[in-house]
Amino acid sequence: MGKRKPSNNPEIAKGKAALRKEMNKLAKKQAPITSDLLENGFTRHEVEKLWRRCADLLYEHPSLVPVRFCLPNYPREWISTESQMQPFRDFINDSFLDQPQFSKPVSIFFHGGYVLVLMEENFSANFVRDLLPEMRRAIGIEARQPTLEEIGIFHVTWAERSPGMFGRKRKKDVLSRRESCENTRGNLQQMKPDSANQSKKDQRLERKKRKALAFLELMELNERDRETAAVKQTTPSAESVEESQQPEQKKAKLEEVDYQTLKTEVNKKRDRMRNVPKLRLKEVGQEALMKTKPEDRVPLLMDDVQALLMHTLLRTDSPMSPGRWVALEKSAKLTHTTVLLVEGLTSDDFAEFEHEMPECKKIFQHILQVVAPSDRLVEELACVPLSDTHKDILLAEYGSLEAAMLGCKDHLLIRRSIFNNIAGSDAGVDPDYSELDLPPGDKFPRTQLLLSPIQMINEDYPLPLTGNLKHRYIDYITTNDHYAPVTPKSPMFGLDCEMCRTSINASELTRVSIVDEQGQEFYESLVRPNNKIIDYVTQFSGITPELMKNVSKTLKDVHRELKNKLPPDAILVGQSLNFDLNALKMMHPYVIDTSILFNVTGTAGTKTKLKVLAKKFLQQDIQSSAGGHNSIEDCSASLALVKLKLSKNIYYGDQWLQDRRNYHKKASRIGIATQQEVQRFGADATTTEITTTLFGQARKKNKKSAIVTSANNLDNFGNYFGEAMQANADVKKLLCFQKLDSDEAVIEQTVDKCLNYDFNLSCIQLKPEDLATVDAKRNKIRQIDGWVRKLYGAISVNGLLVVLLAGGEVSPQSRMAVAMVETRKC
Repeated sequence: MGKRKPSNNPEIAKGKAALRKEMNKLAKKQAPITSDLLENGFTRHEVEKLWRRCADLLYEHPSLVPVRFCLPNYPREWISTESQMQPFRDFINDSFLDQPQFSKPVSIFFHGGYVLVLMEENFSANFVRDLLPEMRRAIGIEARQPTLEEIGIFHVTWAERSPGMFGRKRKKDVLSRRESCENTRGNLQQMKPDSANQSKKDQRLERKKRKALAFLELMELNERDRETAAVKQTTPSAESVEESQQPEQKKAKLEEVDYQTLKTEVNKKRDRMRNVPKLRLKEVGQEALMKTKPEDRVPLLMDDVQALLMHTLLRTDSPMSPGRWVALEKSAKLTHTTVLLVEGLTSDDFAEFEHEMPECKKIFQHILQVVAPSDRLVEELACVPLSDTHKDILLAEYGSLEAAMLGCKDHLLIRRSIFNNIAGSDAGVDPDYSELDLPPGDKFPRTQLLLSPIQMINEDYPLPLTGNLKHRYIDYITTNDHYAPVTPKSPMFGLDCEMCRTSINASELTRVSIVDEQGQEFYESLVRPNNKIIDYVTQFSGITPELMKNVSKTLKDVHRELKNKLPPDAILVGQSLNFDLNALKMMHPYVIDTSILFNVTGTAGTKTKLKVLAKKFLQQDIQSSAGGHNSIEDCSASLALVKLKLSKNIYYGDQWLQDRRNYHKKASRIGIATQQEVQRFGADATTTEITTTLFGQARKKNKKSAIVTSANNLDNFGNYFGEAMQANADVKKLLCFQKLDSDEAVIEQTVDKCLNYDFNLSCIQLKPEDLATVDAKRNKIRQIDGWVRKLYGAISVNGLLVVLLAGGEVSPQSRMAVAMVETRKC
């Protein structure tokens, strides 16, 4: 039997696969060459294919130096076929043979206007520039001569593992890593077996040892790169010396170590890497980062932070998911959560004094902007809805009204943080609607049907936020200058708009119709668009040239009239109402969307046409006229659907919710949900609270929580944490509340006791004198930075630390807070 080819050797294949995996991870990061390729129209698959091929060659020839240069303004299809590649490859090889100072390239890759050359030494931009005219003639294309500045030449050693793998590196760093690579290869060469004197078994063992050694070296280089990226070193020369000397120190050890010891060490490192929780920001989270330009930044809501905290406590049982903005990987490995809430500072303060918080910048990779209420921040953070499972169990046992009431989270606080012209109650506490008389015909509060702020963002409702959304809605106005809190008796109005296509190739408003709860016309007007109508789309809009002939009212006139007519607590109802509000260029905090309320398919997220809903639930035929839609008819149908649902129950018309109710009803009957659970959660049905607290949810899961504060005003704490403040001995085992005399005492107590609890909340309210002058504010921020360092040092490995800097009573006008989130890795 002939000797097996090296490419078929399983050990080599595994080694190549491991290196490919490492390089794929690097390619996915926004390294310069990867970004360049993606920005020039290449798919991620094409980029990863390039790295995989490069990884194979680097594995077989570890002494190679990858060098790439880009050729500007060359079309993508420049060298796309093998027939085009071969003469170019031959030409480059011949060119290098004519240059004795350079070695012949081992391989050349072509991707559009990019060339990657694997060779033993580096070469200069001048050499590349001199070759370009001959390159063009060799393959028969014409393009302008690039300047030296346009020719990008980057080189890197195979062992380099930093996120900027194919970016420009300091010469000292490159030389240091190259020396590290050479020492590693020396170790591998010394461990090569003498094939003449060793058996095949010994040879396999030696190959395994070399593979394990190489993998261990890669992991250690990765760890050092992560530490270098996280900590900005003040003495780079010392760092370089330490990195170059470290492989020499290991050399003597590795010669004596046996394979089992080496394998054990590799497995330990691999297991540790697998068990580290990680926070990975999604696009929404990336847009909220403080390092993002203010004009591009879109802040998160306090609901988003709360969802993350709930998920760390309750895992899959959490009624809220942080998936909108962050992915928490390995969340089951989280040990505990510590939250530091500092009221009195804003995102503007952080941006101004960021340089005074070096510890925070070193610890936290994720520093985000958050929209926060101007007051009552603790309540907004702590009040949460019951989980879906518990709501459904209550529904099965006690009826839809009780379950709906207990399942509600009043989003008035969040709406108030977005629409800062919503008035608060005189008592400072939101009213309890559980005992309030409902309007005739309503079986549950209509506030239960309002879209939450998160839903409004996800459904593209116009909102007065900052960043991209601010620029997108810069011409929009609110429907009222001052809003009143919404209640179960707030009036509902059906809204529908019609649009026509204009000369700017966009749809513009041409008709507005609003009806009241009695079905009477409340407001009706045709609107002259700012641009010339080129398509009346009569079959859909019902608008004809005759209707618009003498219309002179503009959109600004409609804005003025609606602001004068709509009540301050009006609830707008409609089918896909976001399109109507965008056509009106108006923003409104209280909306009910029938396309979301009625789900007849049983699939979450699907929407059904208003015509189908009206036929199914109202037995009405609408939108059947040959003359097009009638906006009065449409908004009347939407309002009738909502009134019908209010007369039934919160599950009426929603097949998805009905399926969940039936499942959990069956689950409680057959034992998936135990009778003890039903009884325990059923006890909550007799309370008058609409919401529960984060700590109450944690206690039901036998999670221990602690609240430590130095706030003098405990009224708000009493409203929401009275159970903890007046807890008996049994409850205190799971829920602890402490009021201390000073801010420093709060930090020290949290540092000493945080490992004893699953969730720690430390609340500090800054005093006016703390922020009276610039120097006083600077000193306080430095002190907070020290607090963060102490807390991070006190939490356990795999613990989560969250720091919130939010405006409180000290600065009630500010709505922008800062959230810092990080897990401790070592």
